[in-house]
Amino acid sequence: MSPPAQGKPLPLHKSIAASAIAACTAEALTLPLDTAKVRLQLQAKSSGPPLYKGLLGTVGTIAKQEGPAALWKGLEAGFHRQCLFGGLRIGMYEPVKTFYMGSNPGEAPFLTKIKTALIKTGVFEDTMPCHLASGLGAGFFAVICGSPVDVVKSRLMGDKTGQYKGVLDCFAKSYKQGGLLTFYNGFLPNFARLGSWNCAMFLTVEQASILLAGLAAQ
Repeated sequence: MSPPAQGKPLPLHKSIAASAIAACTAEALTLPLDTAKVRLQLQAKSSGPPLYKGLLGTVGTIAKQEGPAALWKGLEAGFHRQCLFGGLRIGMYEPVKTFYMGSNPGEAPFLTKIKTALIKTGVFEDTMPCHLASGLGAGFFAVICGSPVDVVKSRLMGDKTGQYKGVLDCFAKSYKQGGLLTFYNGFLPNFARLGSWNCAMFLTVEQASILLAGLAAQ
């Protein structure tokens, strides 16, 4: 999360907290669609007759057969996920960027203080390569910390039989069945998706900020 144009930047813990609150709000508003998506994905792997048809049709079917509350099944795990994914991937962007390029504009990057030769290259100035590396770094932190909760959330949303009693029960049963690695199934595709998303979003934010700042100065 970029700091305001005026005033001091938010401390790291406040930046992560603000990002997590925004991500959790979005999670609560969109979870029914996410639940429908998971059910449709699970249905595609099933050999039986299709129960769900279309995204909105799936939402209606779940609400009718299981009650509206079923659309928010996994909300607790979703909040945990967003506190990690949302809080870290957004809140860690500026710290990772600062790690690469220093805390002040034009300051020598932290890494190039160790290797003086890299200072002359300008690789980690406040430019696109720095923004891309920062987005990937923040995304990597988020996937490392958030993947276990993401797996649990998906299992809770797809649970139509009441196999899991809650978040902790799902964690325990998943660990018993597959060990620690079960929480990192699909890690590389997940990082590829989230890392590229972070790069695209923050690169756009940075470039748009530069463009708008230039227009305002005219």
